[in-house]
Amino acid sequence: MIKKILPYLIAAAFIFGAFKILTTPPKGIDSGASDQEAQIFLFWGEGCPHCEVVKEYIVNNDLDSKLKISQKEVYSNLQNLELLKQKANNCPEYAGQENFGVPFAYFVEENKCHVGDTPIIKAMEDKLNPSSETNSPESSPSSLQDNN
Repeated sequence: MIKKILPYLIAAAFIFGAFKILTTPPKGIDSGASDQEAQIFLFWGEGCPHCEVVKEYIVNNDLDSKLKISQKEVYSNLQNLELLKQKANNCPEYAGQENFGVPFAYFVEENKCHVGDTPIIKAMEDKLNPSSETNSPESSPSSLQDNN
């Protein structure tokens, strides 16, 4: 009798295991700060090379310990895509749009959006070093004069 039931039990266990694996969201898709405490929302897509540049910059410069960044994958998560649209509506240049490129970052306190790896990295650097945004000695007109 057990020999007759065993194949059915194995098949049921296999089906249950496959269902569990297929319905469990991938780990690491969303990471970082909670939405309530986030200073920056970084929206990215799986397989996006420019997104990887930003994510590697965050890791290599330990920005997660310096800034509260909520990272959201949007290619496979429709809730995150809807959140991207909501955040983008706060920025006049993106309000009402339906399609967005990634990486896309929304800076909460500044109420600004940035798209692309270089602009996002620059905005993160500016947020960490606000005095370097403007009036730095290197960029002032007097420092650019020829002293010869």
